[in-house]
Amino acid sequence: MSETIELRWFENTDRSCIQCGKRASGILRGSRNESYGPHCERCANKRLKASKKARSRVKGATLTPLHIRLLRRGVTGEWIGLSDNMGVRIGEVVALGELERMGFVEDAKGPFPPGPPSLPPAVITEAGRAALAAVVDAGRPVPPHGSGP
Repeated sequence: MSETIELRWFENTDRSCIQCGKRASGILRGSRNESYGPHCERCANKRLKASKKARSRVKGATLTPLHIRLLRRGVTGEWIGLSDNMGVRIGEVVALGELERMGFVEDAKGPFPPGPPSLPPAVITEAGRAALAAVVDAGRPVPPHGSGP
């Protein structure tokens, strides 16, 4: 499971943990006070630690305009589609591999779109959505969806 970068704090409760089923000692909360459900202290600490690690990965990432375009395709569609133009597609495949190593995309779990065998389609992760939001929030220009390199 790819952890969201939004987790921030833990609020006490008496319900069951949604991760392990044990008695929850609190509700996991995000940066905008959104609830991530009741968790026991062990599961909450595990998720908070994973979220902190995901945030540090987002801060250290440098996204190129091609990375940003691919992430935008993942937000607007079911899969991150690649160009039919082979000159552009080769660059997109390389950029998609870089995004996968950064943890911003992952291979989609079937069923795959119809057509001849090819690379498995990619989907954007929560860390990828956060990285794209960070670029947009920083005021960096984001290329329009579907524009070339």
